[in-house]
Amino acid sequence: MVYIVVIYPEIDDSKIQQLRKKYSPYFNLIGPHLTIIFPFQDIDKKELLQHISKVLKKWSSFDIQLKGLTRSFDNWLFLTVKKGNKKIIKLHDQLYAGLLKEHLHPTIKFIPHVGIGLCKNDKDYAKVETEAKALDLDYTCKVKSIHIAHLNDNLTKIDWSKKINFN
Repeated sequence: MVYIVVIYPEIDDSKIQQLRKKYSPYFNLIGPHLTIIFPFQDIDKKELLQHISKVLKKWSSFDIQLKGLTRSFDNWLFLTVKKGNKKIIKLHDQLYAGLLKEHLHPTIKFIPHVGIGLCKNDKDYAKVETEAKALDLDYTCKVKSIHIAHLNDNLTKIDWSKKINFN
């Protein structure tokens, strides 16, 4: 059982999807999203829902701006969060407290982002980045909820999902 916790930005994602269709291995699995909690397993669903609901009771909606591109340590092209970055990091940190603490990956720096594409090498990265820059990706939206999703055993399909709104 693998769970993920994400934010689906409420934007017209057609330009992002144009790139993801060509370059993201997860295009058919999940739509454009900001990962808040890295994939994890071995947690009781009821306890997980209670933990996340408890954290989100202290939160209200906030604005974000997705703009700017960066390369990750593992060769992903990211569309980064320009405005609202600190709030997403704070939410990430609060969710990793308590129940999820043992699932934190302290060696991976958390960079709020939407994954655009996985690049094989420098030449591939330059191509994807050039295409993304030409689309002038710039989005503003309000974050009002997060989604918890469960992936099937093959990691090929979301077989359960739950939206939890902020207070």
